[in-house]
Amino acid sequence: MSGYLGHVIRDGERAAAVYRVNTVSYPLLADDAKVELLHAWSRWAHKIEADFCLRRVTRRIDARAYAEQARRLAPPGARGRRWRESVNLQTRAVDALRSWRTECYVEVSLTGEHQVADGVDTVRWVRDAVARARGQRADVRERERAVRDLMRPLAARPAHPEEIQWLFRRAATRGIREPVVDQDHRGRADRNDDLARLRKRWADEPILEDPRTLVVGEKDDHVFQTVMVVGARPEEMTFPGCELMLNPAEALEFPADVALHVRWMSNQDALAWAGQKVRDADGAWSEATSARPEPPTWKLQEDRRLTRDLVAYLQHPSRPPLLWGSLSVAFAAETRRDLEKRRRAVQAAHGAVRVEAPRYTQATLYWDHVPGTTGRHEDRFEEPMTTDEVGSLMPHGTHEAGERRGAYVGHTVGSIRRPVLVDLAAAPLESGLPGWLITGPYGSGKTLVAQLLLVQAALRGSFGVSIDPKGDHYATEWLTERGISTQIIEPTGDPDDQGLLDPLLVAPPAMRADRAVSYYLDLIPGRDGNETELVDAVHDVLASREPCGLAVIERLAGGNEVARAVARDLEVQSRLGIGRLGFADRAAAVERRAQVTTIRPRGLSLPRTSLDAANWSRDERRGVATMKLLVAFAMRLLGDDRSQHKVFVLDELHVFRDNDGQQLIEQAAHYGRSYNASALFLAQLDTMVTDELARLVGYRAEMRRRGEGVLRDHEGRAARIQVDLVDPSLLAALNTAPDAARNRRDHRNGVAADAVPAIR
Repeated sequence: MSGYLGHVIRDGERAAAVYRVNTVSYPLLADDAKVELLHAWSRWAHKIEADFCLRRVTRRIDARAYAEQARRLAPPGARGRRWRESVNLQTRAVDALRSWRTECYVEVSLTGEHQVADGVDTVRWVRDAVARARGQRADVRERERAVRDLMRPLAARPAHPEEIQWLFRRAATRGIREPVVDQDHRGRADRNDDLARLRKRWADEPILEDPRTLVVGEKDDHVFQTVMVVGARPEEMTFPGCELMLNPAEALEFPADVALHVRWMSNQDALAWAGQKVRDADGAWSEATSARPEPPTWKLQEDRRLTRDLVAYLQHPSRPPLLWGSLSVAFAAETRRDLEKRRRAVQAAHGAVRVEAPRYTQATLYWDHVPGTTGRHEDRFEEPMTTDEVGSLMPHGTHEAGERRGAYVGHTVGSIRRPVLVDLAAAPLESGLPGWLITGPYGSGKTLVAQLLLVQAALRGSFGVSIDPKGDHYATEWLTERGISTQIIEPTGDPDDQGLLDPLLVAPPAMRADRAVSYYLDLIPGRDGNETELVDAVHDVLASREPCGLAVIERLAGGNEVARAVARDLEVQSRLGIGRLGFADRAAAVERRAQVTTIRPRGLSLPRTSLDAANWSRDERRGVATMKLLVAFAMRLLGDDRSQHKVFVLDELHVFRDNDGQQLIEQAAHYGRSYNASALFLAQLDTMVTDELARLVGYRAEMRRRGEGVLRDHEGRAARIQVDLVDPSLLAALNTAPDAARNRRDHRNGVAADAVPAIR
């Protein structure tokens, strides 16, 4: 990119470069972070030494583009009918939002008088003289390189030719519809960077000017536009809270563009100008106090104070410049009536700050919102500004979270409802933190969020395990109806439970012997010789063709007296509800693998951490032993095929702390990326989460009520969101409200269930 100049626009002897600045999710930032952003812009405005323009523009979110990228989220082998149907529902929801995203561009003059380096460089002077003789500006490239270096702290890059073309073309349909862009066009510094040619090619729509309105476009295809100028900022403003390029625009229910044109005045010139203002104010004061009997007016006193304050500011050791800025807002509507409504809405959004639509200057102000006008703008609305005042405007602020590609899970809350996209499979592959921490009280919607993410991942081909101590995760049933292979592991005492968590089947192969022996000892502790007999029996059974738990009991029953006693104790445990899970039958000792598994250990009783193991009750011993099986099962899936993406949902996180479940939490949080796995941790309170785990998760969803909460993503963006289950049948299946169980039962029995409103 060092030689790239496709973002430079020339207008005769003038030249300007266009850069795109990354947006920042601003409203929920801490005050310290907001102040740091202000200082970054302030330092930049101090050092730039050139006229510049800050542009905040909007781009419609294209539902068709969303559908295209959403279909590609699933691997080629998993792009079946189920995922296409889900994407179609998501696309309709995205299209219904009619939303837009904010983009920020900075246009900097490269031919300003303040950009000439201090001192005399003979070589450069000769080269510039030759260039001027040839009618060229040879120093533009060098100045652009210096400006680009100054843009780096703002996370900015040169604008692409397609983006510059879009900025020109969209002026005619601003916010009403997206223009058609020639994607094959490539800007070249020797062909299409002249402003007149760019306007003729991309901004040639006819413009009819009324006193306060522009009619842009053909007779049968036109829009009405207005540009309103923001008046002087109040003398006393509090930051945060005075972001005039952010707050009013985000409060509007229609897209509006904001542009700030700044004329940069050096400290030396500003001091000379301010000194003259001081002398004028003093002269007016002397005349008022000496020649007239009445006292001076309040305005004369205020002028003297303000001019001296300005001189004191300019005399600061940092030698700050003085900036002359004009701020304007451009928007469009399809009818004059709608345009007038929007004009009043813009005035209301700015509160006490005056906003007006000047008469018979609309065409000039219109071109202020098109690239190529830096240093050539309408200057009669200029107001003096400090660098901190420029920084406080926050042109790159926005309210959004999530990723630019992914599946639709909800939208932001506010005047602008932007879609929230999530791609669970991307974080492990892109070196991100793949963990999620979802907190919130009962009924807040944290289970809905986790189950929605699990369902979307399963439809895309990911494997999933949901460990559900409460027993209210119903995604498995919904996926079963859609043809996804699933299984439910629940200690009901039913014969089908036999051996679902047999350690000789579900544990990783290298750990099966250790896991089995540990499990059996937890069930029957306290007898000498148990471990020796168990180790021998487990190794013998593992060497057979069909290793399983009941085969271990059979092997022990044929041994000595100690072995037979162990066999009797284990045989009793294998007939109990929870114990049945750990002993598979030889005839059915086939490992069952499902794409999505839900484990509901509702009968699990775990001891307090302070209680000595010798004092555990029988139920607590079975609970500890079964927890080890759950961990072994999950660890097996975690370590299996690392090319396959996996999703873990661990509800009621406190159940897994301070026991063997803690190992699963640590493995999923620390090594999720290397395992190609995403872990979703659910807890009711933040105090239930260790500080270590909180630092290892990439996303945090703090749910408040009915699917509404705050989402913080791995890049630090944060926004208030509303979960949107676009499929009514999915909401009916995942709803954990008390009356939802009756609806699910009626649905299974073929009875029409009560209508369940969508959570939006």
